[in-house]
Amino acid sequence: MVDFAAQWMSFDGGDEYILPEFGIDPTTYYRRVLTILQTPPSPPLDPVDRQRIVELCQQKLTLAKSRPLW
Repeated sequence: MVDFAAQWMSFDGGDEYILPEFGIDPTTYYRRVLTILQTPPSPPLDPVDRQRIVELCQQKLTLAKSRPLW
């Protein structure tokens, strides 16, 4: 999941590919990625990439509160 997030973060997350790839909706996906990154041991990532993924997830989850992502 984190590798997918890293791959798609420059393209606004690739929301349309989350359901076919993981079988879950984007909101659930972004929550899980945040949990993975915030729970030790987390995957080794460049600190800048880690922060960018965290920020993307937080933005997507904030947006999901006002309207669904899917």
